[in-house]
Amino acid sequence: MQEHGVVIASDDGQVTVELDRSSACDKCGGCSMSPKGTMHATARNNIEASLGDSVVIALDETTILKAAAIVYLVPLLAAILGFFIVSSLAQLFTESSAGIGAIGAVIGLGAAFLGVSRYDSKAGKDGTYSFRLERERQVNAS
Repeated sequence: MQEHGVVIASDDGQVTVELDRSSACDKCGGCSMSPKGTMHATARNNIEASLGDSVVIALDETTILKAAAIVYLVPLLAAILGFFIVSSLAQLFTESSAGIGAIGAVIGLGAAFLGVSRYDSKAGKDGTYSFRLERERQVNAS
């Protein structure tokens, strides 16, 4: 995914880019909307862009798919696994295990959300899912 925009702020190796809104923006959620209705994204300033520079920010499609899989598939699989593990254990002690299996699904889901939340914190700190500046379209003369 690539989006065009203008650098509006720079701080500590990061830039804030005001983006041109495209159709891909409707479903992503990776950027924030300002009170004025414009979109802003924070990216690593790996090309030493300055205020006012027109730039292109990017996020690999594989990174987007990986994040989606973690957010959606991990909790689903954990809920299914929790259901079957607790149901299997409950069958050792009682004949009716479906209701108890549902409790296992909720426990699995909760554990997955905690795990995904911790992973998100770690990934946010190391920049795993951060936008990056790929290239400048033009540099303003200063």
